[in-house]
Amino acid sequence: MVQLLLEKGAKIEAKNRLFDALRNKCIDDAKRILQNSVLYGNLRDSSKTPLLHLVVATQDLSLLQMLLQKPNLQIDAKDSADHTALAVAITDDNAEVVQALYHAGASIHLVDIPPCDERLCASTPVLVAALRQAASINDGSTAAQLLRLGVSCSLANEKGETAWHMAAAKGHMSILTMLLQQETKDENGIDVTNHNGESPLFVAATGGHADAVKCLLRSSASPHVISNDGSTLLHAAAIGGSMSVLHQVVQCGVNVEACDAMGQTPLHIASEKDRDSAVKYLLDVDANVFAKDKTGKTPLMLATHPLVINTLLQAEKSTKQKASVDRPEDTRGASERVQDVNDNDASQNLLDDDSDSNAANEAGDSPLHLAVQTNDHKTLMSLLRSPSINLDVRNTAGVTPVILAIQMGHRRLATMLQTAANRIIPSVPATDIKMDQSSPIYGTVYKGTYKGRVVAIKTPADESSAQAIIHEMETIQQCNSPYVQQLLAVSDVNSTSPKLLLEYMDAGDLRSYLDAKRLGVPTKVNVSPLEVAWTDEERCIATERYLLMAYA
Repeated sequence: MVQLLLEKGAKIEAKNRLFDALRNKCIDDAKRILQNSVLYGNLRDSSKTPLLHLVVATQDLSLLQMLLQKPNLQIDAKDSADHTALAVAITDDNAEVVQALYHAGASIHLVDIPPCDERLCASTPVLVAALRQAASINDGSTAAQLLRLGVSCSLANEKGETAWHMAAAKGHMSILTMLLQQETKDENGIDVTNHNGESPLFVAATGGHADAVKCLLRSSASPHVISNDGSTLLHAAAIGGSMSVLHQVVQCGVNVEACDAMGQTPLHIASEKDRDSAVKYLLDVDANVFAKDKTGKTPLMLATHPLVINTLLQAEKSTKQKASVDRPEDTRGASERVQDVNDNDASQNLLDDDSDSNAANEAGDSPLHLAVQTNDHKTLMSLLRSPSINLDVRNTAGVTPVILAIQMGHRRLATMLQTAANRIIPSVPATDIKMDQSSPIYGTVYKGTYKGRVVAIKTPADESSAQAIIHEMETIQQCNSPYVQQLLAVSDVNSTSPKLLLEYMDAGDLRSYLDAKRLGVPTKVNVSPLEVAWTDEERCIATERYLLMAYA
C-alpha cells in the first residue's frame, strides 16, 4: 500500500512538473519528464486542456513526436473550445506539426471550419501544401477530405507546382479524376503552368503517363502549351519515350518539326535521350532526320546508344536514296556516291574522279564522315588513297572523321584515319630538289658562355636576316612552355646583328637519346610522354591524346 501511494505521488509530481515546463516553454525539461516517466498520454490540466494541445502549442516537433509514441493517445481529443489539436495546428499555420498529426491518425473531417472561414481555408498554406502532398503520394482519402473543406487545388508552391502538377507528374489517375470532378475547381487550373512554363499535361507527357495524358486531353487541356525553353508538348513526349503518349500528341495536330530555344526538334530530343522507339515513331511521321539545331548538329550527332545510331543511319540512307531516285547518275557528288560503294564496288570511281571528294552533303558530312558512319572499311581505304582527300575536314558540328570514328566506337576506322594523318615522310632523289645557295639560312648558331654558363648564341647570317631573328625572339617569348627552348637573354636588339642567348642543348642526337632510353641508361634530359602531352597543344598530339582517352 505504501509503495502504491509513493508511486501515485510521484506521478502527480511528474504531471505537475510537466505542465509547468510546458507553460514556461521549458522544452528540454518537458522532454526529460516525458522520457523518464510513465505518465498517461491523455492527461489534462486544470482547465481541461489536453496534454496534446499543450505540446502542439509549443510548436516543437521533436517533443510532439515523443508524445505521439505514447500508447492509446487520443489524437482527436478536443479542448474546452471544442477544437482538436489538428485544428490548433492549422490555426497556428504550422505545416510540420499538421503533417505529424495527420500521419499519426488525426482526422481532418473533425476540423470544424465555420462557413465564414471557408474562403480562408481554401487558401490556408498548410492545407494547400497538404493537398499537394496527398496528390503526390496518391493519398486519395486525405485529398478528398481537403477538397471537401474547399482547399484550392490551383494554388502553387515555390516552384509554381499545383496539386494538378503533382498528380500528373506521377500519373495518379484517381487524384486527377477527383480534381476534375470538383464543382468548385478553378476552370483554368487544368492549364496552369509552373515556373518552367509546364502545364499538368506537359509534365504527364514528360513522365510518359499515357492514361494521365488521355484523361487531361479529354478534359480539354491545351496541347499547344510551350515551356519557357521553347519546348512543345511533343518535345515532352519525346523525353518520356511513351509510344502511346507520342501518338496522342501527334493526333492533336502539333508540329513535328517545332524547335525549342536550342533549335532542337523532338527527334533531336528523342535521339539524345536514347529513346529508340520514340525515334522510330517520329521518323514514321516524317520527322526530318537531317534537321539541324543552332549548333549545326543533326539527331545522329546527338545520339549515343547503338540502336538509336543505327536507326538514324538507316533513316539517313533511306532519305538520301529517295532523294536521288530521279537524279542522273553523273549529277551526284562523292558524298552521295559513297553510299553505293558496298553495292556496286564504286571505290575506283571515287579515285578516278576526286574533284569533289571533299564535298559535303546537306548535313555537312564529307565522304569520309559517311564512310565512318556506315563503318565501311573498304570505302574509307579507297578515299584515303585519294591524293586530294582532306583528313581534317569538319562537318557542321565541328567534328573530324577521326573524332567521329572514336565517338562511334569504330576503332579500326579511327586507326586507319590516324595512320593516314601521320604518313611516312617520303625519300626523294636529290635531283628532285633545287636549292638556292645564294640565299643562306637566316641564322647561325655558335657555342658560347653567359655569366659562366654554356649557352647557344644565335645571330643572323647577314643584315637582311636580322628582322627574322627579332621575330623568332618574339615568338619564343609568347610560347610559355617548359618544352620550348628557353630564351635566356638578348643582345644588340636594335642593331643589324641581334643575338639570342638560348639554352645549350647538349643531350646528344635523337637516335642516341632513344637508344639510351630503351636500354635504361641515364640521360641528361628526362621527360615523360605524359608531361609532354600535358603541355603540348599541337594538333597531332591533341588527337593522339583523344585517341588514348577514348580507347582507355
